[in-house]
Amino acid sequence: MNSEVKYEVLQVYRFFLEYPNYYLVHIARGSSMTEGKIDFLSKERPTISLSWGDLENARKRYPDAKSQADGTLRNIQKTFEKGGAKFQLNSQIYMDIAGHSAVLSDSESVLTSFMPRSIKKRVIKSLHVHCAESNRWIVLYQMTKLEEYPENPEPFEHVIKTLDCHRGATETRS
Repeated sequence: MNSEVKYEVLQVYRFFLEYPNYYLVHIARGSSMTEGKIDFLSKERPTISLSWGDLENARKRYPDAKSQADGTLRNIQKTFEKGGAKFQLNSQIYMDIAGHSAVLSDSESVLTSFMPRSIKKRVIKSLHVHCAESNRWIVLYQMTKLEEYPENPEPFEHVIKTLDCHRGATETRS
């Protein structure tokens, strides 16, 4: 694959971001300004997903992005552990996304089988944001299956750096 990555712009439902041009964009049926999902798909790379929903409903359970990230990670941990995998949160970093406090989580799961060399490792990265301007919670997510793809955080990190969650239709980015 070409080492110099080119990026495309996606601007939809007041989201703006740049994604690598080797991804296909799939907007889930029924997606709207208030809730939905977009998947960035590639046969050679792990899927990157962007999900969003109503912030008022989310705040009934999660008052901020950090508590939503923690709740999501607990659910992921339960799912992996039910399947016999070990789950571990490696780090959480606070950052600014379009003027909002966001939480970037880096975690992993490891499933070891009785079969020799049958270790399945997943690296899970997620970004949680609460955007009052658009009244949405936003989650950007990527799970890399290391037996299928080499770990390459650059595309996911670029999407994070360019994500704007409440850009108006007539605004321009400088």
